[in-house]
Amino acid sequence: MRSPRIILTLLLLLSGLAVLPAHAQLREAEQLLERWEPEAAEARLRAALARDPRDLHLLALQARAAFYRGAYAEAVKRLDEALALPGATDELKELRLFIEQTHEVARGYTTYESPHFALRLDARRDGILASFALEALEATHQVVSRDLGFAQTPKVRVEIVPDSQSFQAVSSLTVRDIEQAGAVGIAKFNKLMLISPRALVHGYRWLDSLVHEYLHYAIVKLSGNRAPIWVHEGIAKHEEARWRSPGSLYLSPSNQSLLAQAGRENRFVPFEKMDPAIIRLETPFEIHLAYAQSASAVDFLVSRAGYVGLRAFLQAMPEFERQPARGALQKVFGLTFGEFERQWEAFLRAKGLQEVPGVSIPQYKVRGQRTDDERLELEEIKDAIARNRTRLADLFRERGRLGAAVLEYRRALRESPQSVVILTKLARTHIAMDRPQEALPLLQQARQIDPDRASIHSVLGTVLLRLGDLPAARRALEEAVQINPFDPRVHQELGQVYDRLGEPARAQQARERFKLLGAR
Repeated sequence: MRSPRIILTLLLLLSGLAVLPAHAQLREAEQLLERWEPEAAEARLRAALARDPRDLHLLALQARAAFYRGAYAEAVKRLDEALALPGATDELKELRLFIEQTHEVARGYTTYESPHFALRLDARRDGILASFALEALEATHQVVSRDLGFAQTPKVRVEIVPDSQSFQAVSSLTVRDIEQAGAVGIAKFNKLMLISPRALVHGYRWLDSLVHEYLHYAIVKLSGNRAPIWVHEGIAKHEEARWRSPGSLYLSPSNQSLLAQAGRENRFVPFEKMDPAIIRLETPFEIHLAYAQSASAVDFLVSRAGYVGLRAFLQAMPEFERQPARGALQKVFGLTFGEFERQWEAFLRAKGLQEVPGVSIPQYKVRGQRTDDERLELEEIKDAIARNRTRLADLFRERGRLGAAVLEYRRALRESPQSVVILTKLARTHIAMDRPQEALPLLQQARQIDPDRASIHSVLGTVLLRLGDLPAARRALEEAVQINPFDPRVHQELGQVYDRLGEPARAQQARERFKLLGAR
């Protein structure tokens, strides 16, 4: 996700503050910051600061460069120097408060490094995420280097924020943005920011989301920060799972259904309406359709010219002062924007996508202090009869009356046959009765409907482990970690799987994670 709604004054400040002195070095420094190159910008500023160390605009620009390097204390210091000068504004005070707030949130972070990334997070709460995150990012770096020719220096800064309140403070995103738009990460200020999956009730595809934000970073660099939102979100969505799959996985059941419905009803979101940010569209349907639509548009471009064409498309954008994507489309693909839209829509319709029964728009729920997961799951069951039967079945299961629980869950399924909540509850009951074979088709059906729910993959992993299908159990349990890595049982069972597959090092890591989570 890119370009959130930030307090207007902060946007003004971070995009240049005010009219800078008309000096070539300053203009160049500003352009370098727009391209997220703070080290180069600071090199241009040093000479000007040596001549006039008390220039308000110079100090503010230097503070911005320090902020973009992750030197938050230094940025605050530079702003304090600027605020002591005549002409300092309230907007400058607001900027200082924002950076100080960011510094406070990050104060206790621990840094974990890999060849191309520097990851900072709260080690006590989220240390378990570090190795997974760096492994996925490094795998993506290989893909992006190969396909798009992106060579990054220095290391990309990444921050995983521990809770919703802190994430809102450092990103300017809101709870509405998180829950309705799925804005769980952002690439901004020359870094990647992500909310911990622990902060959401069911977790989320946090590794794909982290990779998604890294792709935004790469697009900024490759396009000179000239790519419009549909290009940004389209490439990021199309490529976000390439670290774990040789091909794009953007056509999830949810996205298939959204695109099929939009095609049937002629409700596509105009690409230009997506600016300045997809999350500012009016409804969750429009928001999630726009993401799917953008990814489909990138799929169309790749189908025409491969990744070589996509790379050339991004690299051509800085050549066009106005409407860079349109100019690059014409240059690289020989298409006007109108031709692109018509040919893309024909390409999409030719896929013959169908709506998947039981699929709904993705929803996220920020975890509160008294979050009741069971109640929230029941609320997902829209049919009142099915919900009441499920509640009764839950009561039977709690009292050990498993046979009666199975009967009630089956009755609930007759009322709501595509409910992944009921399917998973019934599968768990079969497991408790030592009937994993009966649980297997229920979980496979649930996974077809909602492949982004950790509980489905974790229970499926348990079933497959009991049935002795170790490779499939491994895939299911590892996928559960990609959504919710804080379930101790998943790591315990992964340790068993790795042991039986002859991978003692991985088994030991899984056991250590199990002990760490179990001790909390």
